[in-house]
Amino acid sequence: MKKNILVLGANSEFAESFIELTNNTSHEVFGISREKVQNLSKQNQIVVSNYLDNMNEIINFIKKINNPYIIFFNGFLRENRPESFPSELEIEQTVEINYLIPLHMTQKLKEVDIVDKFIYISTMASIKPRFKNYVYGLSKKSLEESVKNIESIEYLIVRYGQIDTNMSKNHSKAPFSLNKIQASKILLKLIDSRGLKHANNKLLLVSILIKILPLKLLNYIENRR
Repeated sequence: MKKNILVLGANSEFAESFIELTNNTSHEVFGISREKVQNLSKQNQIVVSNYLDNMNEIINFIKKINNPYIIFFNGFLRENRPESFPSELEIEQTVEINYLIPLHMTQKLKEVDIVDKFIYISTMASIKPRFKNYVYGLSKKSLEESVKNIESIEYLIVRYGQIDTNMSKNHSKAPFSLNKIQASKILLKLIDSRGLKHANNKLLLVSILIKILPLKLLNYIENRR
């Protein structure tokens, strides 16, 4: 069935890959981003300077779309301990982009009731935040828990492992990593699902192990890679 899909953070690498894939389907894709997206028509996108400050403009844009699914692609990662540590500003940006923006936007859009489903890109790091990218993992975990506690919204959270983009280019290769095309195909396949899903069964099994293993052991394994 044809859907209207609204992509937030439409100029990210993952989002652009998803848009390109979805453009070859019957779905109609719309975008909101801080920069113009080349593979979206002018009338199907808006460019904003700040997602929260420009909420009225965003709401007016979404009102013209019939019952869209909105996908939050916006993400920020500047942690890769012990190789690199985030600055105070980068920590603030990590919390704002990965947690505050999607949560506040969800709450505002719920109030006006113009979105059919909210979809969030999450990470295995949210299961048990570890030394390597603690603030990032904690931000994603906080978003997951907050979304689950919002009443009367339909949502989908998709947990991925490492996706090979510029955001992860300085990180060691993780098991079961995906390229952005593979990640996009998985998201499109899961788009009608609900609740919390893992990108594949391998990551589901890993998530069980992460929950069971002590944090000290997980940090040791991570540092050995």
